[in-house]
Amino acid sequence: MRTRKFSRPARHALAAAVALAFAAGHAQAATILVTDGGDPDPTRNDTCSLRQALNAAVRNGNAGNCFIPDNVDSVVEMAPWLHNTHIQLEHGPLVWNRTDYNKITVLGHGVVIDAHGASRVMWIYDPYWQGYPYTFFFDVTLTGGDATLTGDDDGRGPGGGILMTG
Repeated sequence: MRTRKFSRPARHALAAAVALAFAAGHAQAATILVTDGGDPDPTRNDTCSLRQALNAAVRNGNAGNCFIPDNVDSVVEMAPWLHNTHIQLEHGPLVWNRTDYNKITVLGHGVVIDAHGASRVMWIYDPYWQGYPYTFFFDVTLTGGDATLTGDDDGRGPGGGILMTG
């Protein structure tokens, strides 16, 4: 059976059209590169940890040494030297308040986020949540979360991974 193939010029035109459509759909995104694989004190401003990058993405501004322009979708990406690393949360769960309709995409590249039994892993408050996803995680593993501990069980259930309220 013979298959029909596109000519080389047609393949190039199709590839260019797909690339252009992808770029047009993502023109309003800015990337924050996570360069610190630890969980330093959130008030430090000489580093860009995952916690600080997520806070910068939510606020569309500065957090630590992380910066994102106003009113754009955010891509939070682990630096190449942090691919497949293990981040131990030292300052409780990663908590952030969504304040806009902008999309946040986390590209983990195999990162493991571990709450080591001390808290939930993440708590996202999204007042715009109406069944629409605004936060996406790719290649991220969450582990070690526990929300049954005194002071961390907020009456919303014992799950220790991601709590999303809104």
